[in-house]
Amino acid sequence: MIGKLNGYKQVYQLQLELDNLEQEAIKMAKVAINLEQYLKPIIGQFQGLIDRVVTIDGELSPSVSEKDASSLAVG
Repeated sequence: MIGKLNGYKQVYQLQLELDNLEQEAIKMAKVAINLEQYLKPIIGQFQGLIDRVVTIDGELSPSVSEKDASSLAVG
């Protein structure tokens, strides 16, 4: 009888562990599904900086091309 109770106790403890693991898996799935939403506030801060870098790069590209062309003409 005591052995049977110990078996039930182990099954109960395993069920509790499984329930906890299931809850953790649900939380992880929610994070994975909503990752973009979680990152938007963080990435949004850098979006303006990225846009500015793209603009500056676009402004500098013609100048660099002209310099390269004039260097080749001189060389």
